[in-house]
Amino acid sequence: MTLSNVKPGALPLALADLITNSAHAGAQVIVCQDNNQMADLIQEVLYLMPQLQTHSFPEWDTIPYDRVSPSQEIMATRVQTLGELAKIRRNGVQEKKCFFTTVRALTQKIVSPEEFVFDQLTLSPGDYCDREKLITQMSELGLERVEVVREPGSYAVRGNLIDVYTFDALDPIRIDFFDDEIEGFKTFDPMTQRSIEDCSSIRLGTATELHLTPKAADHFKIKYIQQFGAKAGSDTLIEALLQGGHPNGIEHWLPLFYNRMVSFLDWLPKESEIICYGSIEEQGTFFHNQAVDYFTQRHQNLTEHSSSNQIEQKNIYRPVPPQDFFISGADIKAHISSFRAINILNHDAEPAINLHTKTPIFSQKSPLNTLAESIQTYQGPTIVSVGSEKQLKQLALGLGSMDISLVSKKNITNALKSFSSHEKNTYSIVSPLRRSFRSEHYQLLTYQDLFGISQARGRVKRSNKEISLQDINAFEVGDYLVHRDHGVGRFSGLVVLELNGQDHDCVMLDYDEGAKLYVPVENLDVLTKYAGQNSEVVLDRLGGTQWQKRSAKVKEKIFEVAGVLMQTAAKRALVHKSLFDMSLPLYQEFCQQFPYDETSDQLVAIQQVEDDLTKDTPMDRLICGDVGFGKTEVAMRAAALAALNGYQVLVLVPTTVLAQQHEKSFQKRFEGFGCRIAQLSRFVKPAQKKRTITLSKRAVCKFLWRPMQR
Repeated sequence: MTLSNVKPGALPLALADLITNSAHAGAQVIVCQDNNQMADLIQEVLYLMPQLQTHSFPEWDTIPYDRVSPSQEIMATRVQTLGELAKIRRNGVQEKKCFFTTVRALTQKIVSPEEFVFDQLTLSPGDYCDREKLITQMSELGLERVEVVREPGSYAVRGNLIDVYTFDALDPIRIDFFDDEIEGFKTFDPMTQRSIEDCSSIRLGTATELHLTPKAADHFKIKYIQQFGAKAGSDTLIEALLQGGHPNGIEHWLPLFYNRMVSFLDWLPKESEIICYGSIEEQGTFFHNQAVDYFTQRHQNLTEHSSSNQIEQKNIYRPVPPQDFFISGADIKAHISSFRAINILNHDAEPAINLHTKTPIFSQKSPLNTLAESIQTYQGPTIVSVGSEKQLKQLALGLGSMDISLVSKKNITNALKSFSSHEKNTYSIVSPLRRSFRSEHYQLLTYQDLFGISQARGRVKRSNKEISLQDINAFEVGDYLVHRDHGVGRFSGLVVLELNGQDHDCVMLDYDEGAKLYVPVENLDVLTKYAGQNSEVVLDRLGGTQWQKRSAKVKEKIFEVAGVLMQTAAKRALVHKSLFDMSLPLYQEFCQQFPYDETSDQLVAIQQVEDDLTKDTPMDRLICGDVGFGKTEVAMRAAALAALNGYQVLVLVPTTVLAQQHEKSFQKRFEGFGCRIAQLSRFVKPAQKKRTITLSKRAVCKFLWRPMQR
C-alpha cells in the first residue's frame, strides 16, 4: 500500500489515521528520517491520539567507528524499547503499541533477542538488600557512579544513603538503608539535594546496550584477539576492560561481545505492520556507504601504523568489519517486504492513494500580513495552530485589527468536526503541529512556518533563590557566608558528620574565637553569600548580640528609605500620561519576530513593562539581570511599544562603545518597522549630530542613543 502527495505537515494526521483504522494484530513500526523528525512525530501523534502507547528506538548520536560512546539517554531509550519488544515476543501483543525508529537505526545491527539481557530490579521499603551487591548491579545496569547525583543515568553512595537517577524518573531517588534493610525512599531536588516527598518503591532497569560483566569482558577479549591477532591482546582497550572499566567508545565493538548480531526488524513479531516515509532503500544505502567510508579510513590508518612503536600500537583503533555491524539499504528493503508495509511519499506516484496535500507558498510580506492574506485568499476553512496560549493571544490581537476573528477550539479533532469545506471560518488551536499544509477540504497554517520560530515547549524549572549544593561546590575555602540567625562566618568546606547513626553532609563555618557551626545541606536556605568586600569582614561571635544589633539598625534604615520611596511614589501617582496601545498589529509582529524562546523571568519582566506602559501613570521600574540574560530584549519591547505609539525614545548608556553596539542591535531588530535610529556620541561627526538633533525636534528620529554624562 502506498500513499502519495503526503506533505510533511499532513504526515502526523495521516499516521494517526493509519494507526486508528489499522485492523492489524501486531505492533506498528513507523520508520522516520532521523531522530529529530522522530521526536516531533511522536509528540504530534500523541497530541492526536493521547491514549496511544509509543516507544522509540533512536539512532546513535555518534558517527560510525567513533571513539566516544552514544549518549546514555539514547542507549537507555533503545534498551527500554528492546525490553518492551522482548515482552511482546514472550506474551504476544496485548494492546495497540507503536514503535518509532529511524532509517539509520535500521542500518546498524544490534544484539539478538536470545542474547539480550534486560535486568529489572524492584525495591520496596522493608526489603533486605546487600548494599555492595546493589552497587555492583547499578554499574552493570549502565548507571555511572558519581560524587553527587545531578544528571539522569547516575548514582552516588553517601554513607547509609544511595542516590540514584534513572532515565525514566522525573526526579532522582534517595534510598535510605539501615544496615541491609531499606528503610524508605524519597525523591530529591538534584540542584539543592533536598528531599521532596516519600515514594513507595523504585524500579531499576538496564540502561545500556552493553551489559558489561566480567564474563562479557572475557568473551570480548577472545573475539578481539581472534579478529585482530595476538598482538591486539595488549591493547589499551583490552586492559581497561579487564580492569573493570567502561572505556569510552567501547560500544563501537559491540559485535565482539555477542555471538550473533541482527537487525531491529528481527525483533518484530511476524504480523507487525511497518510504515515508511520516503525511500528507505535510498536512505539506507547512503548511511551504509557512510559507515563503509569511515571503516575504510580507520583501516587505512591501521595499515599505515602497522610498524609503529609498541605504545602507538596499543592505542591504535582496530575497526570491526562493516558487514558485522551494518546492513545495506537493499537488505533493509527486502526485510521490510516480509512484513505488511505501507509507504508514504510526499510526491506523485502510481499506483497509490493520492491525498492531494500541498505545502503553502507564503509571500515575502510580514508574517502577520502573510497569515491574513493566506486566510483571506483560501476558499475554505482555515485552522491556525500555535504553540502556546501567549502566541494565540498575540495572533488574535493582530488578526482582530484586520477584521479576522479566530474561533478557538480545544484540539484539531474538534475543529475538523465544526466546519464544512464550503465555509471560510478560521479556527485556532494550541498544538505541537509544526508544519503547514493544504488539503482538498481545509488548510492548516502553523506558527512555526509563518514566523520561523520553533513551537514553544514547556520547560519545568524549580525556583531556588537560596544557596544550593552546586553553589557550595563553587565556593573557595575562606569565602564568607551569612547565617540568618548567627551572622557572618567563614566557609571552611563540606564535611560528613554522623548524627543519630546517619551520615549527613554539612557546611562548616568558622566564627569568632575559633567557634564552628555545622549547617546540614538540608538547611541551606538559612545561608546567603556575603555581598561586601572580603577584606573588610569581621567575623561574628556565636551567641553574641552584635549581629542582632546590626540587623535591627539595618531594619530601621530600611523603614526610613521606604518612607521616602512611598512619598515619591505618591507624587508620581498624581502625574498622568498618555496610554500606549498594545494591540497594534506592528507591535504584535515585532514581538513575534523575536528569534528565541523567552525565559520565564524574561516573560515576567516583559509583561510587567507592558502593563506599566498601558497605564496612565509614569513607569517606575528597574530591570536587573546578568550579562546575556535578555535585558536588551525587554528594553526593545518597551522602546517598540513607545515608538509604534508615536513617541520618541531616548536610550542612555554608560559608554560610547555601548552606544555604538546597541545602535547596531536596534537597527537590526527594528528593520522593516519604519523607525529611524541615530546615535549621539563623540564618535559622530558634528554635522551628523546637528542633523540628528534637528530630526529629533521634528519628531522624525524615533530612537536616540547617547552615553550618560559622568
